[in-house]
Amino acid sequence: MPIDSMDIPQITVEKVDIDYFITVDHPPMTKENYLAFVSYVKSDRIYLHRLYPEQSPSFRFPMIAGGRLFIYSTKSGLMEYPHKLA
Repeated sequence: MPIDSMDIPQITVEKVDIDYFITVDHPPMTKENYLAFVSYVKSDRIYLHRLYPEQSPSFRFPMIAGGRLFIYSTKSGLMEYPHKLA
């Protein structure tokens, strides 16, 4: 089921050392509605970061150009971030 682009949360991307430090603008991460995982997918690699309720929705991924960012919310399902990170 496609997700409306209005449902995709806004993110902030900072370059820290050799990583992207990403913060997702998500309502409070409660047990009913939280980001379960985020992944950064490149043609030959997948980076996965597991998140938990009541945790800050921030994470780091290696700074590799050309990847696609996916966010899974327990309420909205799987979403692909439509913009490039760099």
